[in-house]
Amino acid sequence: MPQNAPSTGTASLYPDTPVDLICQSSYCTKYSPSFFSTHRLIRSEAWGYDGVSKQISQVNFAHFFSSPPSGESAKLALFAVQPVGAPGASQLVAPAAAFGYTAMANRPGFATGTAGAMSYARLTEIYSETGGKTVIGYGQPSGCAPIPAANWDTQTKDCFPQYWDPPGTTPPGWAAFNKYLTVAVQEQDLVGGSPAVVTAYAYAPAPLDGNLVTIAHPGAAWAKPQSWVAAAGTLSWNEYRGYEDVEVVAYSANPTRTRYRVFRGMNGDPVVGGGTKSMSITDGDGTSRVDERWLRGTTSTSWRVVSSSSLERSVTDWGADVTLNLSPYGVARRLSVRETRDTSTESTTKVSRDRFEYDPANGNLLRHWMDGDVSSASDDSCQELTYTNAGGRFASGLVATETTKPACVAGAVVAARSRTMYDGDLTGTAVPSKGLTTRTSIDTGVVGTAAPSYSLNTTTAYDSWGRVTSVSEPATCATTLAYTPASSTMPEVMTSMVTTNSKGHAPTVTYSTAGLDVAASDAVDDGRRERCGRVDGV
Repeated sequence: MPQNAPSTGTASLYPDTPVDLICQSSYCTKYSPSFFSTHRLIRSEAWGYDGVSKQISQVNFAHFFSSPPSGESAKLALFAVQPVGAPGASQLVAPAAAFGYTAMANRPGFATGTAGAMSYARLTEIYSETGGKTVIGYGQPSGCAPIPAANWDTQTKDCFPQYWDPPGTTPPGWAAFNKYLTVAVQEQDLVGGSPAVVTAYAYAPAPLDGNLVTIAHPGAAWAKPQSWVAAAGTLSWNEYRGYEDVEVVAYSANPTRTRYRVFRGMNGDPVVGGGTKSMSITDGDGTSRVDERWLRGTTSTSWRVVSSSSLERSVTDWGADVTLNLSPYGVARRLSVRETRDTSTESTTKVSRDRFEYDPANGNLLRHWMDGDVSSASDDSCQELTYTNAGGRFASGLVATETTKPACVAGAVVAARSRTMYDGDLTGTAVPSKGLTTRTSIDTGVVGTAAPSYSLNTTTAYDSWGRVTSVSEPATCATTLAYTPASSTMPEVMTSMVTTNSKGHAPTVTYSTAGLDVAASDAVDDGRRERCGRVDGV
């Protein structure tokens, strides 16, 4: 074994490496897989090819070991990220972005920095390369004191149980751990003196300005994870599902206040002693919605405060199509928005609505009803979509026709219609091979329910790499694009592009090996960028 290699005898030299999990000889008693490294990332390089391989950029990383509280080991943390230009005599080194941390106790009931607290550094400061500073504040809206002794399946505090193997001779068992939430983010200008921008987050806030926004389940939600490999005795309610309501307030010259009600997927979660929970939420329209597992993380309702007496409310109804049933191991579903209702009370109450219908086989949108004001049908419209014949290929979502009517019913008057064809097809029946749009046609003969009469074609041509080479539009408007290199046996880095319009104007854009536009010129102006991609002159 090399000198000072990681082992239990050299653990002090590797403070953030679980050396006790390393097999030290041919006989090993470590039976579970573990993944870690004794190395740290110090540099990331990007390379390109323009006839020869060359390095085009580099990012350096700096780390440090935090000062550990008494009885705890130091933890490795990222200190700075510094982008630099490509190596060479003219290499540019940009200022570094730096990070600051604050130790916070992972174990409730222990003061930060004391033995047993498992204090870990959490990101609380970000210093940008342009002189800005971002300060992040954390909190526990529902706290953890007193630590629950039981009923973890129904507790709503900001802590959770975890089966663990503590260091030393203490046998494995259950312990409580803290959950911290972001409560504020402050952006400071340390150079120009601009006012700080503060965004605050409130969890389970009070009812909103007297409106019906009552929270049925105000605390945090914890679910029992599903696992087919973990021992049943090591699972408990420690899968965080968040708060039902979160309010975001952005403080500035014109503060904004927005509240979100979200699904947490708690319906069907098991309870101690057997059985499952029946959980639902109430949306902004007062309708009860089952809090299904597959809706986890989706927004049911958002409210935006316009004034002291006015709210804007948006309610979303979700649907799910089963795509794969592997019960009892799991069921895969495709989520989609089925209806949205937007209500404004700024002057008079106005409700607008959008409804959506999908193909259950592939999730393609078939119809979109747009009810501008639900109190009147005069501004209603509906969009119908058809799709190309995918022929079992990947291209199942390529739109073939798009039709707009006052209503999606048989015999409805057509207001507008368009057709799209792909990969050189002129009939609309061929199976796409690449999915490149080559012709878009507009029906100029739309009259009532008459058959379509497509004209006003826009055609697009591509080169062998899928780059647009020409676009021909109605009224003889044509644009061509020329690339350097024009083609190659392999996709080399493009060095320039010339776009020529129907008037003969031909601006040129020059690219670096990294693909950044480093210069642009036309008959009037010239511009360029330096090696880190920033504008250097016009």
